Amino acid sequence: MRGEPLHTLPDTFFVCSLPKDIIILHNALLSIQEETGTHRSAHTEGCNHLTRLNIEDNGTAMRFLTAYCAQKAGLSIIIEGTKRMYKRPIGQLVDALRELGADIRYLQEEGFPPLQIQGKTLDLSKPVKIDKPLSSQFISALLLIGATVETDNRSPYINITKEVIQNTQHTNALSEKARTHGDNYLLDLANIEKDVSAMAFLLEAACFRNNYDSEAQMLENEARISYSIQGDKVAFELFRQTNNGTLQEWDFSSCPDLYPAAAVACYKKGIKPVFKGLEHLPYKESNRLIAVEENFKRIERGEKAHSYDDHRIAMAFFTAGYEIDDITCVNKSFPAFFSETTQLTRVIPVRESDWQPEWRHYYVEDGLLTIRISDEGKGKKYAIAKAVREVPTKYIWFNDDDVQPPAPLTSADFRQLHTLLSSDPDMLILPLFMSGNKSLLGELQALEYDAIQALTIISAQRGHPVMCAAANMIVKRQSWLRCEEELHQEIPSGDDMFLLDAMKHRKMKINAAPFPILETQPADSLRHLLRQRMRWAGKAPHYKDREILLCATLVVVSNLLAVICPVWLIGKWIVDTLLIARQRQSTAKHLQQTDNLRSTNKKLTAKDYLKTLLLTALYPWYMLICLIGGLFQKKW
Repeated sequence: MRGEPLHTLPDTFFVCSLPKDIIILHNALLSIQEETGTHRSAHTEGCNHLTRLNIEDNGTAMRFLTAYCAQKAGLSIIIEGTKRMYKRPIGQLVDALRELGADIRYLQEEGFPPLQIQGKTLDLSKPVKIDKPLSSQFISALLLIGATVETDNRSPYINITKEVIQNTQHTNALSEKARTHGDNYLLDLANIEKDVSAMAFLLEAACFRNNYDSEAQMLENEARISYSIQGDKVAFELFRQTNNGTLQEWDFSSCPDLYPAAAVACYKKGIKPVFKGLEHLPYKESNRLIAVEENFKRIERGEKAHSYDDHRIAMAFFTAGYEIDDITCVNKSFPAFFSETTQLTRVIPVRESDWQPEWRHYYVEDGLLTIRISDEGKGKKYAIAKAVREVPTKYIWFNDDDVQPPAPLTSADFRQLHTLLSSDPDMLILPLFMSGNKSLLGELQALEYDAIQALTIISAQRGHPVMCAAANMIVKRQSWLRCEEELHQEIPSGDDMFLLDAMKHRKMKINAAPFPILETQPADSLRHLLRQRMRWAGKAPHYKDREILLCATLVVVSNLLAVICPVWLIGKWIVDTLLIARQRQSTAKHLQQTDNLRSTNKKLTAKDYLKTLLLTALYPWYMLICLIGGLFQKKW
C-alpha cells in the first residue's frame, strides 16, 4: 500500500475474474494517485482539495484505505459507501490511527463510516495497541502502512499479512537506484494462494454428492493445503465432519467466513451442531446470524431465500439447491462462482471481420467464465475447435454472437442448468426463443422458430433428437473431442447438426431443456433468411442418422402434399398451431419463474392464428426454394 504507482489493470481473464473487492480497492488507489499526482512525480506532497471516494459495500477497501489515506500527507478525502457500510464499525482502527497522529472525522455516527480524512505524516515508530479487534483487517491495515501493533488477536489473517510483507521484493519502478527506505512492495503473484474461504462453497457442494472424499482431495491438492498459511484451511476438516455427519461442535473465531456455508450444509443434512465464536458475524456484509436464520424460515414457508446483498449468504444457499433472489453479489469475492459450481464455460465464436482485437478474449459475465473467440477468417468451426482445446471446465456452453439472455441470468436459470447437467449428458440441447419484430417477415419467422424449437424439444425429450442449434447448446468437452473427426471440417457451417449426428452414431447421452434461456433475433431481410435456410438444406446429404434423415424427408413430403391437397393443408396448419402454442407457453412459463419482466404472450391471438395459416400456406414454396438452392450450392 505504500509502494509504486499502480497502473490500469490489463484486460485479461486473470484480471476480469478478480473479485469485485480487489477491483474496487485497485481503482480507488488509482484515483488517489491521480489526485495526488503520483503518476507525474515521485516526490509529490499530495493535493489540498477535497476528494470523494465511494467504495460501495467493500469493507476491505474501507479499512485499508482509511489507513492508507491517513498517512498520505496533503491528501484531503471523504470515503463513503452504501448504507450497510455505515453500519460496520471502524472505530478501533480510527482510534489507533489517531494515536499515530491521524486527522480523521466521522461524518455521521461516531465509530462508523463515512469518514473525512486529512492525510498527514504519521509517527509510525510509536506502537499502538488494539485488544479484541472486531476485524483482523484493522491490524492488517496498520501493518501495511508500517505501524507496530500490539494485540492479543492471533488471527491467521494477520499472519498472512506479515508473511506477504516479508516475502515481497523491494523494487524501484521509477529509478534504477534503490531507495534507502524500503518503501515499495512488489508482490510475487505466482505465490499467492487460492482463497480457501471461496473454496468452502465447493466443499459444501461436495457434501451433497456421493463422491465427497475424491472431490475434497482434488481441491486440497489444488490449494496445496499442507503449505497454506490460511486459517480457513480448516474448511476441509469442517466439511469432512459435516459430510460424515459427525460434526458436533465448531469454533468459528478464526474462520468466521466459513459460517454461512457450514450452517446451510448442516441445515440441509439435518445436523444440529453447537457453533461458537460467532461474535464477528453481525458486522459483515449483513448480520449473517440473522440472515441465515431468517432464510431458514423463508425456506420452510416455501419462499425464496434472500441474499441480503451478501455474497457468502447467496453462495451458501444457492450451493445447497435453494432459490435465492439475487446472485449478482457473488462478484464481490467469487466472480466465476457459477462456472466453478456448474463446471461450465460459455464460448461465443465471432467473425474476424466483426472483431479486431486478439483472437480470444476472456471475461466473467453472470458468474460464468466466457470466451469470445475470433474465427481468424477460417470459419466458425475453427473458432470452436480452438476454444474447446483450452477451456478449463468439463462443459462448454456454445452461444452465437447475436444470441443474448433477455435479462441477466438468475439463480433459477443456473439452478435449472445445474440440475440438467447433474445427469452428466454428453449434449444438452437448449432451445431459443425469437421475439420477432413489427414486420410481417419478422412475425412469420418468430412463429416458424417456435414450431422448430417445439419439435426440437419434443424429439430430444423422447430420446430421438432430430435437431439442435449451435447458437444455444451445452456439450461435454471430452465428447466433442471424440466426435471431432466426424464434424466435416471441409464444410464451414453445420457444427451443430454434424455433432448431433456423430453423437447419435456413438450412442452418446443427449438431453434437452424444456425451456429457452436465450433470445435470438429474426433475419433482417428475406435474402438473409433464404441464404441461412439454404445452408441448412445443403448439409442434409452429409447426415448419417436415420432419424434425422427421416424427419427431413417427412417435412419435405408433408409440405408437398399441402400444395396438392387442401385438406392436408388444414391438418398441417393445426399441427403447426399446436407446436407454436406449446412453445409459447413454455417460454412464458420460464420467464415468469425467473422473474423476467420481459413479456411474451402465453396464448395465441386471432392474428397469430391467421399468421400461422399464412405461414403454413407459404412454407412449401419457401421450403422448395431453400431445398433446391441448398442442394445445388457447392460451397457453404
